Amino acid sequence: MIGLVGSATVNGWNSPDTKMDYNAQKGTWYITTNLIDGQIKFRLNDGWAWNLGWNSAKNGLTHNGDNIDVAAGNYTINLTITSVTAPEAGTFTIVKN
Repeated sequence: MIGLVGSATVNGWNSPDTKMDYNAQKGTWYITTNLIDGQIKFRLNDGWAWNLGWNSAKNGLTHNGDNIDVAAGNYTINLTITSVTAPEAGTFTIVKN
């Protein structure tokens, strides 16, 4: 299961993560959720072995990348994982509703 973790989420940097849903037709993970001012990352199964954060040099998500800053609000977030194995990578969109 892929989830959001971070100071902007309900449980902060602790488990359980805010779970995302999977759209098999599009091959993307998605969620609509409320966030507070803070930071987020994406991770697998509430653990740090597999996580995605921002990498400005690659203009995308990478394993152990930087935290992603967000402002308070209700958001729809879509995540596309472009590489599941090392080096993990992906792209995302975040839209304030």
